This record gives sequence, C-alpha cells and structure tokens, in this order.
Amino acid sequence: MAIFAFVTFFTLFILTFARIYPVLDLLTPVPQFLIGGQGRMIGIMESAYFSVITMSTVGYGDIVPAASAVRFVASIQIILGVLLLLFGFSEIIRHTRGQSKDSGEE
Repeated sequence: MAIFAFVTFFTLFILTFARIYPVLDLLTPVPQFLIGGQGRMIGIMESAYFSVITMSTVGYGDIVPAASAVRFVASIQIILGVLLLLFGFSEIIRHTRGQSKDSGEE
C-alpha cells in the first residue's frame, strides 16, 4: 500500500508539472523552450517527457528551458522531486521494517 501511494503521488507530481510548462509557454509571446535546438512552444507530450526527465534529474538536453521563469520552475521541480523521493523511500523502508517486526522477524 505504501508503494502504491508513493507511485500515485509521484505520478501526479509529474503530471502537475507537465501541465504547468505549456501554461508558462502560453503566457509569453516568445517560446520558453528550445526543442531540438530551436525555440518553439512545447506540446503536452513533450512537456510530460520533460517533466519525467527533470524529475529523474537525467537532463538529456534535447528539451531545454530558454527563459529564467521556466528554469526556476524546473529547479523547484527538481528540489521537490528529490525531497519526494527521499521521503517516499524512507516511508517505504519504514513500512517494510514495521511489517517484518510484526511478523516476528528481526
């Protein structure tokens, strides 16, 4: 159950940021991303891909934030994502250790 809750929350977190990036792109007259080296508006699938790559802290470089506002939002996503991973893994470990103590294993 703890793993399911963690995966669900992690997925919702990614999807939330995936919806924020196109909105930021729509609020300005110039594209906020460089996609394949060219400035253009980001689509929803590209935004979801960028959100996953950002959360995983891989950063392939095929989609790059070109404006400081988007860089700031991506930085917030990275920080919150790392904290979420740390908290999630600690809760999963705590949950599994609690189950092993309940079953009599040490």
